[in-house]
Amino acid sequence: MKFFKALSSIIAAYDYRDKLLTAFGFAIVLLMIVKMMIFPYGLFGFGESGIYTEGLVSKTGIQNISPLFVDYNEADREVSALVFSGLMKYDPDKGAIVDDMGRLTINEDKTVYTFTLREGLKWHDGEDVTVDDIVFTFKDLIQNERFPNEILKTNFAGIKVDKIDDRQVAFTLEKPNAFFIANLVTGILPEHILGNVDAADVLENDFNKQPVGSGPYMATTPIESFADGRTQITLEPNPYYYGG
Repeated sequence: MKFFKALSSIIAAYDYRDKLLTAFGFAIVLLMIVKMMIFPYGLFGFGESGIYTEGLVSKTGIQNISPLFVDYNEADREVSALVFSGLMKYDPDKGAIVDDMGRLTINEDKTVYTFTLREGLKWHDGEDVTVDDIVFTFKDLIQNERFPNEILKTNFAGIKVDKIDDRQVAFTLEKPNAFFIANLVTGILPEHILGNVDAADVLENDFNKQPVGSGPYMATTPIESFADGRTQITLEPNPYYYGG
């Protein structure tokens, strides 16, 4: 209250012109605050409509949004889930893991998980998503002895990954594992971009800063870092997204 009394005394000493300028300044500040609270996505030309902005709190910020390396950074994990798709996904409404890019069937012994890919799947650059991309992600990268993520590599140890035809891929387990299905939410990577990258080097590849995925949003800028510790990446809706 003392602050406002002092402020009132100061304003009372102003002449008419200064009082008008002060009132106008307060009105502008108040309008900006109201606009940001009520119309965060654009109003009367303030900001751009159609752009979604979200802040994520993380000690390290956004660093690497490849789905193969997001285990320890929540910010990376949140952004990666928007950019990449897996064979399956977690549905929070159902509280269960459900089909995503593929339709799953499991044999009676619960040791063979067969996926049939959706038709018309595309990467953000317009290239087709194929079974070869699935085999590349799980067999050529994750199961490679030089792959640097030991947790993910262990999850797929001893699993046979086989291309059945142009739309089907099978994962064969040595014995039933009720928890294996959780590993199949892992995002798929594009072989046509990373096919020549050694599995040992994929962690440090520039692809991870501005990747090409098949998820609902696509990265239009690389990850940016600022002097104050903030990191930023710009995403736009994926026009090829199969989920609508």
